[in-house]
Amino acid sequence: MLAIIPLASVNAIDSKSVTHNINIQNFAFSPQTITIDVGDSITWTNQDSSSHTATSTSGPDSFDSSTLSTGSSHTYTFTALGTYNYECSFHSSMTGTVTVENPAVRVRETQTTYTWQPLPSEAQPSNVSIIGEWDWDTHTDLIFDSGSGTWSTSLSLQEGMYCYKFVIGDNDYRFDLSNPYRGYCGDFENSIARVENSGQPALSLDSYSINEDGFNANIFFWAGDNHTAPDSVTATLMHDFTEVPISGIWDSNNWALSLSIDELSSGKYTLKVTGSDINNVDAEELLLPFWIGAQSDFIWDDALIYMIMTDRFVDGNSSNNDAATTAAQGAEWQGGDFAGITQMIQSGYFDDLGVNALWLTPFNTAANGTGIAGDGQHEVSAYHGYWPIEPRSVDARLGSEAELEELISAAHEHGIRVMGDFVVNHVHEDHPYYSNNPDWFNQGCLCGTQNCGWTEHRLDCLFRTYMPDINWKNRDASEQMISDGLWWLERFDLDGARIDAVKHVDDLAIYNFGTQVEERFELMGTDYYLKGETAMGWGGHNLVDNQDEYEMINRYMNGHGLDGQADFVLYHAVVDNVFTSGDMDYQHLDYWTARSQDQYVDGTTMVPFVGSHDVPRFTSRADPGTTDEWNQWAEDGLPGQPGNDAPYQAALQAFTWLLTTPGAPLIYQGDEYGEFGGADPDNRHMWRNNSNINSREVSLLDNISAIAQLRKDSYALKRGTYESLANNTDTIAWSMATSSDQAIIAMNRGGGAANFDLELNWITNDSLNGIVMDGNHSFTLEPHSVAIFLQPHDNNSSPIQGCTNSSATNYNPLADVDDGSCQFSSPPVEGCTNSSATNYNPLAEVDDDSCQYPSPPVEGCTDSNATNYNALAEVDDGTCEYINPSPNNNSNNNTNNQTGNQTGNQTDNNTSNNTGNQTGETPDEEEMVTCDACCGETVEVSVSIGCDMVGVDEFECEPCNPVENNQNSTTETGGFDRGNLVVYVLLGILFVAIIGFVMISIRRP
Repeated sequence: MLAIIPLASVNAIDSKSVTHNINIQNFAFSPQTITIDVGDSITWTNQDSSSHTATSTSGPDSFDSSTLSTGSSHTYTFTALGTYNYECSFHSSMTGTVTVENPAVRVRETQTTYTWQPLPSEAQPSNVSIIGEWDWDTHTDLIFDSGSGTWSTSLSLQEGMYCYKFVIGDNDYRFDLSNPYRGYCGDFENSIARVENSGQPALSLDSYSINEDGFNANIFFWAGDNHTAPDSVTATLMHDFTEVPISGIWDSNNWALSLSIDELSSGKYTLKVTGSDINNVDAEELLLPFWIGAQSDFIWDDALIYMIMTDRFVDGNSSNNDAATTAAQGAEWQGGDFAGITQMIQSGYFDDLGVNALWLTPFNTAANGTGIAGDGQHEVSAYHGYWPIEPRSVDARLGSEAELEELISAAHEHGIRVMGDFVVNHVHEDHPYYSNNPDWFNQGCLCGTQNCGWTEHRLDCLFRTYMPDINWKNRDASEQMISDGLWWLERFDLDGARIDAVKHVDDLAIYNFGTQVEERFELMGTDYYLKGETAMGWGGHNLVDNQDEYEMINRYMNGHGLDGQADFVLYHAVVDNVFTSGDMDYQHLDYWTARSQDQYVDGTTMVPFVGSHDVPRFTSRADPGTTDEWNQWAEDGLPGQPGNDAPYQAALQAFTWLLTTPGAPLIYQGDEYGEFGGADPDNRHMWRNNSNINSREVSLLDNISAIAQLRKDSYALKRGTYESLANNTDTIAWSMATSSDQAIIAMNRGGGAANFDLELNWITNDSLNGIVMDGNHSFTLEPHSVAIFLQPHDNNSSPIQGCTNSSATNYNPLADVDDGSCQFSSPPVEGCTNSSATNYNPLAEVDDDSCQYPSPPVEGCTDSNATNYNALAEVDDGTCEYINPSPNNNSNNNTNNQTGNQTGNQTDNNTSNNTGNQTGETPDEEEMVTCDACCGETVEVSVSIGCDMVGVDEFECEPCNPVENNQNSTTETGGFDRGNLVVYVLLGILFVAIIGFVMISIRRP
């Protein structure tokens, strides 16, 4: 649908710059002094008989016309503020001055403002100062505002990054809690001020709206601190990695570009806006991703994430398969690639499975050859992608950049988000960052060895000796790693990222990256999901024992940090203790499911899971027929495919729970059909398609797909609140409910049938297998079975109205019809807010003191029949005077004044106030003259009008026929009496006068 977009751009300066003329004559510049705006030009033209020059003697810039002979000209454009003095090089007495003033609509702030407030529990201190990297020896005091209780100061700083802290009193050093960006100076962590180049122009998003098939956006241009005007502002729209220019409306008075596009097909788009000023200085590109269509109201609570280890999924292009290495069995490259994933997307596999988000293992170039595994004996290859040797290149063994683009385009076409996997803790020793910047890396012990615990030395231990550990305290290293992450997100139009090994990097790695992702990609409401991996263990069977685990995971999810994390506490509580081993009952399951709702930071979207690439496969762990589920290598014995129903029955219970509780659940590839396997690397078998799975696996896949589809279509299942309804050793029931929707889930893992009797306000049957709920809300579950009951809704009921745009602050996820109430957190529109002003702006939210008002109406006599008629009058003041007034005239005048003045004069007078009445006011009294009219009649008119202006032709007389009976009455042949004749004459005069005024107005320059 992009073909509908007009190919055009906006040249901002076309309507802004002006050329001024200075003539040289009689040995003088004329005018001698002139004031212009930045961006304007001056043309000197020599109209003298002698040669002259216009040569600057002082000013921000220099100019020299060289010799101007008679008739020659020179033009110079002024792009900097200031006063320019110039003279003629041949005649020093000839001087001139040009003053260049600021025409800027908006200018970037040149100072950085810092504010501090005490915590609610604190009293106001006597003094607050700031100290920073700009000058560690000098404290700058903040000024206290008693009205707001805020301390503040502003500093002029050069472009760069600066450590700083507030100092409360004499020596209480504090972070700036309003600034999430952190960094180190020496051994001390500080808040970081990121000061941009204020001399560079900037672009900002003023406002936007997204509808079913298009969008509207208003973009502001900001001059740098040199006040330089814009030269051009252009926009393009990217879809499926194709960019096309789009047109907009440029407001030269407000330096704003308005964009409006409709008839877009569903999918993801990115609006890119660029701009430059008249000095050819570019603004940083503005990047605005957004979704059109059904996916535009997606939130990450709706996600069902499918994790793919690309090399182990589907081999779609055998030409990129790597040569064999010396890696141990199961640890070699096996050929999966981007092309294989694309084929599965296009086949509808993920649609059928209810998946709408993919997490792909790292796709940047990984190490060649092999490395020694954690056991110190076996060789393993880098097929998994976690040993990067290049920062910004795609591993050819997975496919080309074009194939990765095709994968992401296919996913977006199917409404599927794609998450990259970012390795932030380490690189491989063959990486150029390690060879070129050894100071970027820690020198530490080997994680997990004696006196080198994974948690105690989490920030400096090495995963392997060939995996150098990045030191995020080094500012150059941290900023480069963040820049690389942003590059991958933008270059391949990703929708989020899984952050590997979160607890092994400094907190600032997460918060600084999260801050920049928000600033770069989320301005138009599209949420880029950042999911962390903070691998924690299991402290014990009570809440207190697991507080360290919860706190470590929460550590990275406040404010501008991660949007959610893998829920490791829940995994250990229910997968280890309930579903695979059966050691704990369903009351335990209920308790720890509820704890995941109240132990994590509010607003986060956690990721529950029952399997991953780091642990043995679920069905092997739940298989009572094997004891080798934790083995890794072939010589130790590896688990085979389960030969009984038990593992698949446990998997159905586990996945029913997973897909019907809060969060964005994760399915690890192959778990949907019950793939078997031991510990890494045996848990990374090549994915098997439907033709290679047995009947038990097919049944599990069908059930999981059905449950996932129910979740996809039910707000209660994906956005509801968890509430326990009943639980016992082997049975459990819970509710997932929103304000207007509810789902009931029940499970029975026992060997016998189980009865449920619930208190509900509605009755329906199970949506999976048709299990009947009776009139008392009772139902029976057979052994090893599950049921999902969805609250019925009257299809004839009125649709819920509200804001359906997920980008809005008042988004209503339950709304079926948009009622136009959406509100967005964009900056308030400034303008005149007074509706009585002539320049009233109904869209303005903040008054900018620009209101202008009409002049008071001119009062006077508005009756053109009066002797003192005032053509400029807009309001009759009752002063009209007439010649020989009569009762009839008074009556007529009153009527005419009340009707004509209200309906006609106001319009005509408003139109002609500035153009008519050039001869002055009508005199109070004027001599009259008698003129011929029709059929021997006469009419009196003023001498100033004259009989020539009211000749007989003016009356369009009809043939005159005498009337026998009543000569004073109007006849059928068109005669009229003298009274009517006077009225028609006056109307004719008025008609001629109006035509005269209009003609004068048209001819006026």
